[in-house]
Formats: sequence, C-alpha cells, structure tokens
Amino acid sequence: MQNITPTKGHAKLEQTLIEFLEGSSGMIMASLATVDGFNIVTKESGQNTLEPDMLSAISSSLFALSQASAKQISGEVPDITSVETRSGTILFISTRYSNQPCVLTVYAQSKITLGALRYTAIKLSRNIEKIGEGHPFDYLLEG
Repeated sequence: MQNITPTKGHAKLEQTLIEFLEGSSGMIMASLATVDGFNIVTKESGQNTLEPDMLSAISSSLFALSQASAKQISGEVPDITSVETRSGTILFISTRYSNQPCVLTVYAQSKITLGALRYTAIKLSRNIEKIGEGHPFDYLLEG
C-alpha cells in the first residue's frame, strides 16, 4: 500500500479540518485525498467509524466519474459534485494540496443548507490550498 505523507504542514492541515468540523454543529466528516485515491487526512466529529483508505478511493472515483459525466453532457468539468441523502449532503470538491490535484470530501447533516455547506467547504478548500503551498509530498512505500 502506498502512503502519502506531507513533509510539512500536515499538523496545520489536520487542525484546519478539525476546526472546520467544530465550526458548525452539523458537520460530520472532512477528508482530503489525492485524485488517484490515496488518503492524506480524514477527520470525523464523534465516533471514528470510517475507513479513510476506502473513503479516499471511493471519493476520488466518484469525483472522476462526475467530472467525466459532466464533461460529456455539458462540455464543462465541475469543481463541486454533491450527493444528497435523507440524513445529509456530501460534497466532493476539486482542490490542490502541495501543488497536487486533490479531492476534498465533506459530509454534513441535512439541517445545514446546501448554500451554507458550499460556502464553508469552498472556504476550507482555499485554506487547504494555502497550507499546501511550498510543502511537497514524500512518497513512502509500505509493505
């Protein structure tokens, strides 16, 4: 399995995701992954029940499919894809970290409006991009 670990800025990235989750009572999860499906960091409010590696693989795959579908249908590639369930909304957002394309996934309870979720998630995405500037990844292979 390949683990990707930023050399610097990782603690700041983790803290930024924690602050995002704590900033609103309805935020449940925030995760940053590479576009090829490797987890960078995943944070949950409450119980840690998610499998970060599986979540990252699914998030990057779903986002890639939504980009391909949108390009085929509208000729444009979306920056954000949303999935709505009865209990909440999941956003997949195109972003960059350490000058690499990434997918930010956020999940919030349905009590948070889509507009409010989009606003805070886009703000989080921009903060992630700023944190990652000048911090290259080290690619480590584990057995």
